[in-house]
Amino acid sequence: MFCLKRELLSEDFLYVADFANSPYGNKSKSQILSIVKKTVTWCLETYHPKMIVLACNTATAVCIDELRKTCGVPIVGCEPAVNLALKDGKKRVLVLCTSATKKYSFYLKNKSNITIFSPKNLAKLVDENILFNRQKIVKYLEKTLKKFCCKFDAVVLGCTHYALLKDEIEQILKCKAYEANAFVAKRANSILKEKGRGVGKVVLLSTAKEKQKLLMQVFDSIKLLEQKRRNKCAE
Repeated sequence: MFCLKRELLSEDFLYVADFANSPYGNKSKSQILSIVKKTVTWCLETYHPKMIVLACNTATAVCIDELRKTCGVPIVGCEPAVNLALKDGKKRVLVLCTSATKKYSFYLKNKSNITIFSPKNLAKLVDENILFNRQKIVKYLEKTLKKFCCKFDAVVLGCTHYALLKDEIEQILKCKAYEANAFVAKRANSILKEKGRGVGKVVLLSTAKEKQKLLMQVFDSIKLLEQKRRNKCAE
């Protein structure tokens, strides 16, 4: 979201968090397709966006081809940033993604020099604990990923949930982590024909009304995390 704001300065944004149905990673293909199509149709009919960004690797893997046939507006997806790691000369790449992304992502098929691993229920753990019990997630990561420590020279975070734990995953695996956020933002900018006259306004909506406040808290937390990362890179 913040990469999109920096790339598309004259646009306003609607951010829809599907807390009513997330996480998608352990659902069937038909379930994911039905959920995403319903949400996208509602967005199109209610807010008339000129572009939709699927900020979810699983939704992209399962739904993007079907959505592009029917939506009538550009659809930008989110794919694991394997090529970024390979272009950096990384030879041993670990891809962390959901089981559905692993199964359905055409992008991951026939890639050499990669190992794909799906941490069970990690996205759900992030949803439930990222604000108030981050240490619980870290302990799970340490236990689950320790077998991969020092065995790879790059890790690709193939789920947008996992990107919230980029620093911790790098520390556990002792290698650089790659995510697709910046690439997705540049891609969106490159294909958006009609530029806006907005001011970067962001409207946050949760599909579960009881989690609207939680969404705003998570958004503020991510904003602070992004700023810390940018400050660190500037040092």
